[in-house]
Amino acid sequence: MKKKNNFKFQNKNYMNNWYGLKIIIKFFVLIIPFYNTLFANLLKNLLKEKSFILRRIPIKNTLVRLIVNDNEVFLNNPNYDHIAKEIWWCNSKRFPSNDQKALEIFSSLSCQMDCFLDIGCNNGMFSILAAKANPEIKVYAFDILPVAIKLINENLVSNNVANQVFSQLMGISDHDGNLIMPEKSYSSSIPTSYSTNFNFKKGIKVKLITLDKLYELFNLKNMKNILIKIDVEGTEDNIFKSGKFFLSSKKPIILCEILSNSNTKLISKLLKDLSYKFYLIKDKGLEQRNELLPNKEFRDWIFIHKEKDLKF
Repeated sequence: MKKKNNFKFQNKNYMNNWYGLKIIIKFFVLIIPFYNTLFANLLKNLLKEKSFILRRIPIKNTLVRLIVNDNEVFLNNPNYDHIAKEIWWCNSKRFPSNDQKALEIFSSLSCQMDCFLDIGCNNGMFSILAAKANPEIKVYAFDILPVAIKLINENLVSNNVANQVFSQLMGISDHDGNLIMPEKSYSSSIPTSYSTNFNFKKGIKVKLITLDKLYELFNLKNMKNILIKIDVEGTEDNIFKSGKFFLSSKKPIILCEILSNSNTKLISKLLKDLSYKFYLIKDKGLEQRNELLPNKEFRDWIFIHKEKDLKF
């Protein structure tokens, strides 16, 4: 079992917040009443397709629209959710283009699925998109951050899919247990680097289960076509090795983020033993690869069993 890192919860993380400047800039934005309605929209309209260069500039809270294929996803709190903020600046699309392509591929796959497991759901963008693309799909969303669960629940209501997407404060790892995560975050945006390797001194107790246990707990044995998204900041190997029965029996299609610190050697061997093929998502589409290796430019992969086909 991998040893967890213990952290004392701090009110400010200056390294992640431009040494405190993000909070000052955000306060400045919030006290200027015309910033978003006039100035920011003017800048975005002037720059048009090049407005992505402003994507790090804070904006006031507004409902952000994401467009993927023919579906619309609405996201709250762009002054705290940096993904929603970037989508607003990038004219309702994700940046860079390969991130948008990943959403388009995911949307098409969702239409063919009975169930979607969103492991590391964050703001719930993928869960909501799956529900919009396929009104019949059952969606289960998991995250270890209490602030992420609050955010996804707000977004589920705004998109009117709360009856279809079930969110859970829970982590998927290589063992059953518990960890402690902070109840609140004092950084300028929702944390995206926390994983099940973190364990704080104070906060909310979060349940950990294995992927095979999740399979049993949510009674997925009757689901024929299952799609999984995994975005867990370098701990993907713990999920894969804890779900061998699930993976071998149901052969789900998997969308997975692979980082430089991901244990690609273990993941590659495990999935190859289970007869999975690897596809790297690039800005133009999918590119089959014989080996699973971290890519500096493209991080999202599709893993699919050799018995299944990708249909778009």
